[in-house]
Amino acid sequence: MMSRNLTEFQRNVIVILRNNGKSWTEIAREMREKYSKTVTKRGMQYLWKKYLNTGSVRDKIRKGRPTIVSPQASRAITRICKANRLLSVLNITHTYNTSAVQNVSVSTVQKILKKYGFRSYSAMKKPYLKLHQRLRRLSWATTYSAWGADKWGDVVFSDECIFQSYSSSNKLLIRRTSLEKNNAAFIQPVMRHGPHIHVWGCFNSNGVGLLKRINGNMNAEKYQKDILHDIDIVGKCLVFPKAAFVFQHDLAPPHKAKSTQAYLKNKNIEILPWPGNSPDLNPIENIWGILKRKVRPIQHKSAEELWNEVQSKWYKLSRNLCQKIVFSMPTRLELVKKSKGHPIKY
Repeated sequence: MMSRNLTEFQRNVIVILRNNGKSWTEIAREMREKYSKTVTKRGMQYLWKKYLNTGSVRDKIRKGRPTIVSPQASRAITRICKANRLLSVLNITHTYNTSAVQNVSVSTVQKILKKYGFRSYSAMKKPYLKLHQRLRRLSWATTYSAWGADKWGDVVFSDECIFQSYSSSNKLLIRRTSLEKNNAAFIQPVMRHGPHIHVWGCFNSNGVGLLKRINGNMNAEKYQKDILHDIDIVGKCLVFPKAAFVFQHDLAPPHKAKSTQAYLKNKNIEILPWPGNSPDLNPIENIWGILKRKVRPIQHKSAEELWNEVQSKWYKLSRNLCQKIVFSMPTRLELVKKSKGHPIKY
Protein backbone atom coordinates (compact mmCIF):
# COMPACT_ATOMS: atom_id res chain seq x y z
CA MET A 1 0.00 0.00 0.00
CA MET A 2 0.96 3.60 -0.58
CA SER A 3 0.93 4.46 3.15
CA ARG A 4 3.80 2.05 3.79
CA ASN A 5 6.05 4.26 1.65
CA LEU A 6 5.23 7.37 3.67
CA THR A 7 7.10 8.46 6.76
CA GLU A 8 5.25 8.94 10.01
CA PHE A 9 5.65 12.72 9.58
CA GLN A 10 4.03 12.62 6.12
CA ARG A 11 1.13 10.56 7.44
CA ASN A 12 0.56 13.07 10.22
CA VAL A 13 0.49 15.88 7.61
CA ILE A 14 -2.34 14.10 5.79
CA VAL A 15 -4.34 13.73 9.02
CA ILE A 16 -3.80 17.39 9.95
CA LEU A 17 -4.85 18.62 6.49
CA ARG A 18 -7.97 16.44 6.59
CA ASN A 19 -8.85 17.69 10.07
CA ASN A 20 -8.53 21.24 8.71
CA GLY A 21 -11.35 20.50 6.28
CA LYS A 22 -9.41 20.09 3.04
CA SER A 23 -10.69 17.76 0.33
CA TRP A 24 -8.83 14.65 -0.76
CA THR A 25 -8.04 16.31 -4.12
CA GLU A 26 -6.49 19.31 -2.37
CA ILE A 27 -4.53 17.12 0.04
CA ALA A 28 -3.25 14.92 -2.80
CA ARG A 29 -2.11 17.98 -4.80
CA GLU A 30 -0.24 19.47 -1.79
CA MET A 31 1.36 16.16 -0.78
CA ARG A 32 2.58 15.50 -4.35
CA GLU A 33 4.10 18.96 -4.61
CA LYS A 34 5.88 18.96 -1.26
CA TYR A 35 6.50 15.35 -0.16
CA SER A 36 5.75 12.35 -2.38
CA LYS A 37 4.56 11.92 -5.94
CA THR A 38 3.22 8.42 -5.17
CA VAL A 39 0.38 9.67 -2.98
CA THR A 40 -3.08 8.49 -4.08
CA LYS A 41 -6.54 9.40 -2.87
CA ARG A 42 -7.40 5.77 -2.11
CA GLY A 43 -4.24 5.33 -0.06
CA MET A 44 -4.90 8.47 1.97
CA GLN A 45 -8.49 7.36 2.58
CA TYR A 46 -7.23 4.00 3.95
CA LEU A 47 -4.83 5.91 6.19
CA TRP A 48 -7.63 8.21 7.43
CA LYS A 49 -9.89 5.25 8.17
CA LYS A 50 -7.09 3.56 10.17
CA TYR A 51 -6.55 6.77 12.10
CA LEU A 52 -10.23 7.03 12.98
CA ASN A 53 -10.35 3.39 14.16
CA THR A 54 -7.05 3.22 16.07
CA GLY A 55 -6.09 6.82 16.80
CA SER A 56 -2.68 6.16 15.23
CA VAL A 57 -1.08 6.37 11.79
CA ARG A 58 1.50 3.66 12.53
CA ASP A 59 1.36 0.22 10.93
CA LYS A 60 0.68 -2.80 13.13
CA ILE A 61 3.64 -4.99 13.98
CA ARG A 62 3.66 -7.83 11.49
CA LYS A 63 4.68 -11.31 12.70
CA GLY A 64 5.28 -12.84 9.31
CA ARG A 65 3.25 -15.36 7.44
CA PRO A 66 0.65 -17.04 9.68
CA THR A 67 1.05 -20.76 10.24
CA ILE A 68 -1.44 -23.13 8.66
CA VAL A 69 -0.97 -25.67 11.48
CA SER A 70 -3.45 -25.51 14.33
CA PRO A 71 -2.39 -25.83 18.00
CA GLN A 72 -4.02 -29.27 18.08
CA ALA A 73 -1.89 -30.39 15.13
CA SER A 74 1.24 -29.02 16.79
CA ARG A 75 0.49 -31.01 19.94
CA ALA A 76 -0.11 -34.14 17.88
CA ILE A 77 3.30 -33.73 16.22
CA THR A 78 5.04 -33.29 19.59
CA ARG A 79 3.26 -36.40 20.94
CA ILE A 80 4.67 -38.44 18.05
CA CYS A 81 8.14 -37.13 18.91
CA LYS A 82 7.74 -37.94 22.61
CA ALA A 83 6.54 -41.46 21.86
CA ASN A 84 9.76 -42.29 20.00
CA ARG A 85 12.73 -39.97 20.46
CA LEU A 86 14.71 -41.84 17.79
CA LEU A 87 12.42 -40.79 14.93
CA SER A 88 13.83 -38.40 12.36
CA VAL A 89 11.92 -35.29 11.29
CA LEU A 90 11.11 -37.06 8.03
CA ASN A 91 9.61 -40.05 9.88
CA ILE A 92 7.65 -37.81 12.26
CA THR A 93 6.22 -35.95 9.26
CA HIS A 94 5.28 -39.22 7.53
CA THR A 95 3.65 -40.60 10.70
CA TYR A 96 1.60 -37.47 11.19
CA ASN A 97 0.51 -37.19 7.54
CA THR A 98 -0.78 -40.78 7.43
CA SER A 99 -3.67 -39.83 9.72
CA ALA A 100 -3.93 -36.07 9.30
CA VAL A 101 -6.65 -34.23 7.42
CA GLN A 102 -4.18 -31.67 6.14
CA ASN A 103 -0.62 -32.72 5.28
CA VAL A 104 2.34 -30.70 6.52
CA SER A 105 5.86 -30.37 5.17
CA VAL A 106 9.10 -31.53 6.78
CA SER A 107 10.20 -27.93 7.31
CA THR A 108 6.92 -27.14 9.11
CA VAL A 109 7.38 -30.10 11.45
CA GLN A 110 10.96 -29.05 12.08
CA LYS A 111 9.82 -25.54 13.04
CA ILE A 112 7.15 -26.91 15.38
CA LEU A 113 9.62 -29.22 17.14
CA LYS A 114 12.08 -26.34 17.50
CA LYS A 115 9.34 -24.14 18.94
CA TYR A 116 8.58 -26.72 21.64
CA GLY A 117 12.27 -27.24 22.44
CA PHE A 118 12.82 -30.56 20.68
CA ARG A 119 16.22 -30.34 19.00
CA SER A 120 18.56 -33.03 17.76
CA TYR A 121 21.42 -33.90 20.13
CA SER A 122 24.00 -36.65 20.35
CA ALA A 123 22.88 -39.09 23.06
CA MET A 124 25.00 -39.14 26.19
CA LYS A 125 26.99 -42.35 26.53
CA LYS A 126 26.66 -43.99 29.94
CA PRO A 127 27.39 -47.55 31.15
CA TYR A 128 24.52 -50.00 30.77
CA LEU A 129 22.96 -50.80 34.14
CA LYS A 130 20.98 -53.94 34.82
CA LEU A 131 18.09 -53.89 37.26
CA HIS A 132 20.08 -55.36 40.15
CA GLN A 133 22.84 -52.79 39.55
CA ARG A 134 20.36 -49.92 39.68
CA LEU A 135 18.88 -51.29 42.89
CA ARG A 136 22.35 -51.49 44.44
CA ARG A 137 23.10 -47.92 43.41
CA LEU A 138 19.81 -46.81 44.91
CA SER A 139 20.48 -48.70 48.15
CA TRP A 140 24.02 -47.30 48.32
CA ALA A 141 22.80 -43.74 47.77
CA THR A 142 20.18 -44.16 50.49
CA THR A 143 22.73 -45.57 52.94
CA TYR A 144 25.27 -42.77 52.48
CA SER A 145 22.88 -39.87 51.96
CA ALA A 146 23.36 -38.96 55.63
CA TRP A 147 27.03 -38.16 54.99
CA GLY A 148 27.76 -34.46 54.83
CA ALA A 149 30.59 -32.60 53.09
CA ASP A 150 32.94 -33.10 56.07
CA LYS A 151 32.54 -36.87 56.00
CA TRP A 152 33.08 -37.03 52.24
CA GLY A 153 36.18 -34.91 52.80
CA ASP A 154 37.72 -37.88 54.65
CA VAL A 155 37.38 -40.15 51.60
CA VAL A 156 40.38 -40.74 49.33
CA PHE A 157 39.02 -41.47 45.86
CA SER A 158 41.12 -43.46 43.39
CA ASP A 159 40.97 -44.83 39.88
CA GLU A 160 42.99 -45.70 36.79
CA CYS A 161 43.05 -43.86 33.48
CA ILE A 162 44.67 -44.10 30.04
CA PHE A 163 46.11 -41.06 28.27
CA GLN A 164 46.88 -41.25 24.58
CA SER A 165 48.39 -38.92 21.99
CA TYR A 166 47.20 -38.75 18.40
CA SER A 167 43.85 -40.12 19.54
CA SER A 168 40.89 -39.95 17.20
CA SER A 169 38.61 -39.57 20.24
CA ASN A 170 39.85 -36.03 20.79
CA LYS A 171 37.89 -33.64 18.57
CA LEU A 172 40.00 -30.86 17.10
CA LEU A 173 37.90 -27.94 15.87
CA ILE A 174 39.49 -25.95 13.04
CA ARG A 175 38.00 -23.01 11.20
CA ARG A 176 38.63 -23.32 7.45
CA THR A 177 36.96 -22.96 4.08
CA SER A 178 35.43 -25.88 2.20
CA LEU A 179 38.32 -25.82 -0.28
CA GLU A 180 40.88 -26.30 2.51
CA LYS A 181 39.48 -29.66 3.60
CA ASN A 182 42.57 -31.65 2.56
CA ASN A 183 45.13 -28.98 3.41
CA ALA A 184 47.84 -30.59 5.56
CA ALA A 185 47.78 -27.63 7.93
CA PHE A 186 44.15 -28.40 8.84
CA ILE A 187 44.30 -32.20 9.19
CA GLN A 188 44.26 -33.92 12.58
CA PRO A 189 46.93 -36.65 12.57
CA VAL A 190 45.79 -39.96 14.04
CA MET A 191 48.08 -42.89 14.88
CA ARG A 192 46.66 -46.35 15.46
CA HIS A 193 49.37 -47.06 18.02
CA GLY A 194 50.34 -43.61 19.22
CA PRO A 195 52.10 -42.93 22.53
CA HIS A 196 49.90 -43.82 25.49
CA ILE A 197 50.27 -44.33 29.22
CA HIS A 198 48.26 -46.09 31.92
CA VAL A 199 48.16 -44.25 35.25
CA TRP A 200 46.65 -44.56 38.71
CA GLY A 201 45.85 -41.56 40.88
CA CYS A 202 44.04 -40.58 44.05
CA PHE A 203 42.72 -37.36 45.53
CA ASN A 204 40.38 -35.93 48.13
CA SER A 205 38.99 -32.55 49.13
CA ASN A 206 42.44 -31.34 50.23
CA GLY A 207 44.00 -31.87 46.80
CA VAL A 208 45.60 -34.53 44.64
CA GLY A 209 47.69 -37.39 45.97
CA LEU A 210 50.29 -39.44 44.17
CA LEU A 211 50.05 -40.19 40.46
CA LYS A 212 51.60 -43.54 39.54
CA ARG A 213 52.40 -44.97 36.15
CA ILE A 214 51.33 -48.55 35.44
CA ASN A 215 53.49 -50.66 33.17
CA GLY A 216 51.89 -53.73 31.66
CA ASN A 217 48.61 -55.35 32.66
CA MET A 218 47.25 -54.86 36.16
CA ASN A 219 46.52 -57.81 38.43
CA ALA A 220 45.93 -58.18 42.16
CA GLU A 221 49.58 -58.79 43.01
CA LYS A 222 50.77 -55.82 40.97
CA TYR A 223 48.03 -53.62 42.39
CA GLN A 224 49.14 -54.39 45.93
CA LYS A 225 52.88 -54.16 45.22
CA ASP A 226 53.02 -51.07 42.98
CA ILE A 227 49.95 -49.08 44.04
CA LEU A 228 48.79 -49.94 47.54
CA HIS A 229 52.15 -50.43 49.26
CA ASP A 230 52.15 -46.84 50.58
CA ILE A 231 48.44 -46.05 50.47
CA ASP A 232 48.28 -45.74 54.27
CA ILE A 233 50.88 -42.96 54.21
CA VAL A 234 49.38 -41.28 51.13
CA GLY A 235 45.89 -41.32 52.64
CA LYS A 236 47.02 -39.88 55.97
CA CYS A 237 48.85 -37.09 54.16
CA LEU A 238 45.70 -36.19 52.27
CA VAL A 239 43.53 -35.93 55.41
CA PHE A 240 46.26 -34.48 57.66
CA PRO A 241 46.04 -33.56 60.52
CA LYS A 242 43.32 -36.20 60.91
CA ALA A 243 44.63 -39.70 61.51
CA ALA A 244 42.01 -41.78 59.70
CA PHE A 245 40.67 -41.81 56.16
CA VAL A 246 38.30 -43.91 54.06
CA PHE A 247 39.69 -45.44 50.88
CA GLN A 248 37.58 -45.76 47.74
CA HIS A 249 38.23 -47.92 44.71
CA ASP A 250 35.83 -49.56 42.27
CA LEU A 251 35.04 -53.23 41.70
CA ALA A 252 37.75 -53.99 39.13
CA PRO A 253 39.03 -57.59 39.53
CA PRO A 254 42.40 -56.57 41.08
CA HIS A 255 40.53 -54.37 43.58
CA LYS A 256 37.97 -56.89 44.78
CA ALA A 257 40.37 -59.85 44.88
CA LYS A 258 40.43 -61.58 48.27
CA SER A 259 44.18 -61.05 48.56
CA THR A 260 43.69 -57.29 48.01
CA GLN A 261 40.96 -57.14 50.65
CA ALA A 262 43.20 -58.97 53.12
CA TYR A 263 46.13 -56.67 52.22
CA LEU A 264 44.12 -53.55 53.02
CA LYS A 265 42.68 -55.11 56.17
CA ASN A 266 46.19 -55.77 57.45
CA LYS A 267 46.95 -52.08 56.94
CA ASN A 268 43.84 -51.17 58.98
CA ILE A 269 42.38 -49.17 56.09
CA GLU A 270 38.63 -48.59 55.99
CA ILE A 271 37.16 -49.30 52.57
CA LEU A 272 34.13 -47.49 51.18
CA PRO A 273 31.74 -50.08 49.67
CA TRP A 274 31.13 -49.25 46.04
CA PRO A 275 28.26 -50.05 43.64
CA GLY A 276 29.33 -51.66 40.39
CA ASN A 277 29.42 -49.93 37.02
CA SER A 278 29.13 -46.47 38.59
CA PRO A 279 31.82 -44.12 37.26
CA ASP A 280 29.31 -41.26 37.51
CA LEU A 281 29.51 -41.55 41.30
CA ASN A 282 33.29 -41.35 41.45
CA PRO A 283 34.45 -37.71 41.47
CA ILE A 284 37.90 -38.66 40.23
CA GLU A 285 36.30 -39.26 36.82
CA ASN A 286 35.72 -35.51 36.67
CA ILE A 287 39.37 -34.98 37.57
CA TRP A 288 40.44 -37.25 34.68
CA GLY A 289 38.19 -35.32 32.31
CA ILE A 290 39.67 -31.98 33.35
CA LEU A 291 43.19 -33.36 33.12
CA LYS A 292 42.64 -34.72 29.62
CA ARG A 293 41.44 -31.33 28.45
CA LYS A 294 44.55 -29.70 29.91
CA VAL A 295 46.98 -32.17 28.30
CA ARG A 296 47.78 -31.34 24.68
CA PRO A 297 46.29 -34.17 22.59
CA ILE A 298 48.80 -34.24 19.74
CA GLN A 299 52.19 -32.88 20.67
CA HIS A 300 53.84 -35.95 22.25
CA LYS A 301 56.44 -37.93 20.36
CA SER A 302 56.95 -40.56 23.08
CA ALA A 303 55.24 -42.10 26.08
CA GLU A 304 57.83 -40.49 28.36
CA GLU A 305 57.02 -37.04 27.01
CA LEU A 306 53.30 -37.70 27.54
CA TRP A 307 53.94 -38.99 31.09
CA ASN A 308 55.90 -35.88 31.99
CA GLU A 309 53.12 -33.57 30.86
CA VAL A 310 50.37 -35.58 32.58
CA GLN A 311 52.34 -35.43 35.84
CA SER A 312 52.92 -31.70 35.45
CA LYS A 313 49.24 -30.97 34.89
CA TRP A 314 48.14 -33.38 37.65
CA TYR A 315 50.13 -31.73 40.42
CA LYS A 316 48.93 -28.28 39.34
CA LEU A 317 45.26 -29.12 39.98
CA SER A 318 44.07 -26.76 42.70
CA ARG A 319 42.74 -27.64 46.13
CA ASN A 320 39.64 -25.53 45.50
CA LEU A 321 38.84 -27.58 42.39
CA CYS A 322 39.24 -30.87 44.26
CA GLN A 323 37.12 -29.64 47.14
CA LYS A 324 34.34 -28.47 44.83
CA ILE A 325 34.21 -31.85 43.07
CA VAL A 326 34.27 -33.92 46.27
CA PHE A 327 31.59 -31.79 47.91
CA SER A 328 29.26 -32.63 45.01
CA MET A 329 28.79 -36.13 46.45
CA PRO A 330 25.58 -35.35 48.42
CA THR A 331 24.07 -33.93 45.22
CA ARG A 332 25.06 -37.05 43.27
CA LEU A 333 23.37 -39.29 45.81
CA GLU A 334 20.17 -37.25 45.67
CA LEU A 335 20.17 -37.51 41.87
CA VAL A 336 20.62 -41.29 42.05
CA LYS A 337 17.62 -41.56 44.36
CA LYS A 338 15.59 -39.26 42.14
CA SER A 339 16.48 -41.25 39.00
CA LYS A 340 15.80 -44.57 40.80
CA GLY A 341 19.33 -45.82 40.22
CA HIS A 342 19.75 -44.77 36.60
CA PRO A 343 22.90 -42.93 35.42
CA ILE A 344 23.14 -39.28 36.43
CA LYS A 345 24.60 -36.21 34.74
CA TYR A 346 28.03 -36.47 36.37
